[in-house]
Amino acid sequence: SRPGIVSLSLSENDDEDEIKFDPEYRNVEFLITTGPGPCPQLDNKNIVFGTVLE
Repeated sequence: SRPGIVSLSLSENDDEDEIKFDPEYRNVEFLITTGPGPCPQLDNKNIVFGTVLE
């Protein structure tokens, strides 16, 4: 089993519309999970791009 994963969130956020429509706006959230098991609640909502080694 692995200690955890690092992923990029693809889900909607709760920012106000005037902020979301700003052309300079980028909704970016990174998630770091810990634990030996998978996280099925994150399926199809995140892009995994790394693992936690320690």
